[in-house]
Amino acid sequence: MSQPESHKCSPRVWCALCDFNEKVGGRRNHPKAPRRSPPVKPVPARLLLPCVNLGGELTAAERQTRNLDSRRWARCNHPDRPLGEAVCACTGCGRGCRGYSAALSIHHSARSIGDEVVSLYVACGLADESDKAVVLHARHAPWLAGVEHPGVTIRQGDGVGADCQIDFKGEARESRRGVSRAEWYSRKVAEQLGVPVFTPTRPMIVSKPPPVLSDPYTLLVPFANGADRDWPAERWRQLAVSLIGQGRRVEATAASWGDQPARIRAMFAGLTVGLHVARQAAHVVGLIANASAVVGNDSGMAHIAGLHRVPTVVVQAAWPAGHVHSLAPSVREVRPVGGEGLAGIGVERVLAVLPQHELDARLGDRVQRLVGAGC
Repeated sequence: MSQPESHKCSPRVWCALCDFNEKVGGRRNHPKAPRRSPPVKPVPARLLLPCVNLGGELTAAERQTRNLDSRRWARCNHPDRPLGEAVCACTGCGRGCRGYSAALSIHHSARSIGDEVVSLYVACGLADESDKAVVLHARHAPWLAGVEHPGVTIRQGDGVGADCQIDFKGEARESRRGVSRAEWYSRKVAEQLGVPVFTPTRPMIVSKPPPVLSDPYTLLVPFANGADRDWPAERWRQLAVSLIGQGRRVEATAASWGDQPARIRAMFAGLTVGLHVARQAAHVVGLIANASAVVGNDSGMAHIAGLHRVPTVVVQAAWPAGHVHSLAPSVREVRPVGGEGLAGIGVERVLAVLPQHELDARLGDRVQRLVGAGC
């Protein structure tokens, strides 16, 4: 069997196709095709939900009069029907009942927290425009705690419903034409569910969790899923030194997998940087949501910061500008100029963006609260 032909892409430079190959079990050696095809998961047409207008339970005599079986039945108190005319089984509503609801199910087949945040925006848009209940089966549901949107339910799980990332190569191609990730996911979900194309949107409510620390601080998130998306360690150390020199309190967080714990300790050794390593989702979300500002790589933590409207600066080179954070106005990208790559981005560029971005985000948030209060 001949080896697959390799395409031209530079080592240690992020490549959308190689990243896709690795996710589906192929080798990261730049082949044109993965070693095995990604699994095709069935998309159930609807997820049946109980009647949304259940009233009191029918008595045994009423069930006998209506020739119903021995299951527990309840009245449907839908305003368009005479009281008690329709009945619903407690195990699931019958299709003849006006109170019956069928939910559209979606999920994301990748393992990234950031992709799941974008899937949340898709779920909210789908619920708004389809007038159906939507269930987002999220592998990382604890990271989305505090999120509420009419018609959207977030459940812990995976592999149920339409897959947002059914065509990764198509996303990479369309991103160069200005199509955002959220828009691309929406197109793919609409195709699978057979619904009209819809516009993704932010959730109506994102409750801020309790603060982890009492004093104001700037949070650094120096790691992404792949080392090729990481800003060099010496740049993070220089940034921390500069922020501390400005009188800021600096905190940093890292996951437990790989060599992240050892790398972050070496990165900030000898500096007054608080480290939060291998912490649970509730702790990290509280740390992000209550920070004065977040500086990170293109990572799931940057998406969580954008979800909570925290002023965030992302050192980013992988995708076209605005592609992954199109629905996160509090996220501002610092990108390479020309062919300099991530390593060519200096600390001074981040320091130049951060203070003004913090001010703009705070003013924008204040205006939004006043408008929402009817002022």
